[in-house]
Amino acid sequence: MCISYVTSCQFNEENTRESSFDVGHGFCSTSKHNDTGMIFIPSLIGLSHKYNECSFPEKIKNAFKILLKSVAKQDDLRRKKGF
Repeated sequence: MCISYVTSCQFNEENTRESSFDVGHGFCSTSKHNDTGMIFIPSLIGLSHKYNECSFPEKIKNAFKILLKSVAKQDDLRRKKGF
């Protein structure tokens, strides 16, 4: 998957990890038809889905870079296949 490729190019392996648990974030049904992935960023104090959730701007920036480069990589792969 493009996210894994781009993440491995941007960060050291010890700073990344893949998870395959079933989180059910609305894409469970689409993943049967398309490659699907999520990019997680840590919250400042470990809270998730709370009104006071907050993350370091640098972590958000890194996640955006991964997303942008993943879309570009996927587009490149599709172009090479003639789509």
